[in-house]
Amino acid sequence: MIVTCLRGTLGLGQDIGVGLHDFSEEGIRLVTSTLLVPGEEVEACLAPVFQSKAVTITGTVIWTGETSGGFWAGVRLSRRLTYPELLILT
Repeated sequence: MIVTCLRGTLGLGQDIGVGLHDFSEEGIRLVTSTLLVPGEEVEACLAPVFQSKAVTITGTVIWTGETSGGFWAGVRLSRRLTYPELLILT
């Protein structure tokens, strides 16, 4: 999975996404290169390696933590992922 994560919801700034650990209809757990703060808004783009489509969604950081190679970020999505979006990601 190719992951990009940008601070804010305008699609601007440096990509701090390192990887995606897991996802559900309502949230994602990312590995980032920079520590995020709970309450901070982010925009994530998730693209499976062998797919031409990607899913871009915004959300709010709920929790963070340190891990080897970066930082965990638990993100509550601003809306639920739709069934077609889940199909793209699985």
